[in-house]
Formats: sequence, C-alpha cells, structure tokens
Amino acid sequence: WERALRMDVHIHNDYNEIKALTMHKMVEEIDVDASSQPRKLLFLTDAQANVMANTEGSMDKLMTAFEFRQPKLVIQFLRSIGSIRWYGSLQGDVLTSSAAVRGGVKKHFPPWESRRAAYQAEERLVTFMREVLIPLAADTNAVIIGCANAGDCTLSTAFGQALALESAKWRGGPPFTFVS
Repeated sequence: WERALRMDVHIHNDYNEIKALTMHKMVEEIDVDASSQPRKLLFLTDAQANVMANTEGSMDKLMTAFEFRQPKLVIQFLRSIGSIRWYGSLQGDVLTSSAAVRGGVKKHFPPWESRRAAYQAEERLVTFMREVLIPLAADTNAVIIGCANAGDCTLSTAFGQALALESAKWRGGPPFTFVS
C-alpha cells in the first residue's frame, strides 16, 4: 500500500516536471472583467519553477506559451516604494519601528516638500513613461516585468497609468508585453 502511494507521488512529480518542460496545459486564459480581453495565467509549483529556471530553452517555451512577440529588450521594474498612496497607507508604529526598512521615512515627515510637489513628481513619472519608456518598449517589442499589487510599486503604477492613456493607439493591444 505504501509502495503504491510512493509510486503515485513519484508519477505525479514526474508529470508536473514534464508539464513544466513542455508547457503542456500550463497557461490558462481567465476573464478579469467583461470589458477587457482574457488574461493568460501561469501557476508553477516550486519544483516546476526550479525545473524551468535550470533548463535551457524554457524561457523560449514560456514566451511561446504566452504568445509574446520576440522582444529585443526586457525591462524590469524593481519594487519602488514611496508614492503618495504608499505613504498614506503607513500607520502608527510602522513608521517609527521600521524606518530603516521603509527607506528612512518617518512619521509626520513625508518625503516631499508639499502635497503639490508629491503630485507633480508622480505626474512627471507618468509623463516619462508616456514619452520615453512606452515608445522605447513599442519600438523594441519589449517585455516589461512589473508588480501586480496596486500601489506597491511606483514605477509599475505610473507605467499602468501611462499605458491606459496611450492604449487607444494600438488596435489589438500594444506592440509590447507587460507582465505583472
């Protein structure tokens, strides 16, 4: 009985490894809302992620499974805290007990001269995304990797806002891929 159970686990692990290597039935389409196109979603176990990370050619298979255009550029937004929304979400002891973790931000001392300066800084970032990064991404069929959690990354949020403003330019979606 135990031997049969171990065999089942072994077969299941092998099956998951084969799926990761071939991308067979790994990517699912989900409907986020009625007004947008279906989104592609990939779930990986730790073991599957390790197999893919250590197997040559797995990135090409992943890009094929997601139907990405062949990129000439990959852009990754590193987590960038410090937006107005982020600062407003910090409360009480979070600001005093972990100031080093929070980039030195302290309670009642926002990192801007004024609220207006904060809004101007975020507006300039969206403008940079619209005027520089989005055209660069479009010219290079870039893959842009960002944060999926709203408000957790100032760069991803600004890019998303700029993309919403620019998206009418492209029928059928932009000529680049934004992964979050």
